Amino acid sequence: MIRALQRSMTFDQFLDWYPEGGKRYELIDGEASKLPPAATLSGWLSAALEHAHSLRPAQGRTMSKQVPNL
Repeated sequence: MIRALQRSMTFDQFLDWYPEGGKRYELIDGEASKLPPAATLSGWLSAALEHAHSLRPAQGRTMSKQVPNL
């Protein structure tokens, strides 16, 4: 049996490769893996965390907004 050699992908190569279109991928041991669609609750949590992360102040500064209680 002949196997094709697969080269591991670096993080920079992964960022250059990452496709548009809303599908999500992660890099595991140098290999891009497609993530399954988020369930309703996990999708909501993911969006809330991404939003909270975007509000994060620059290092050394305090945050003036409070994250709402869930």
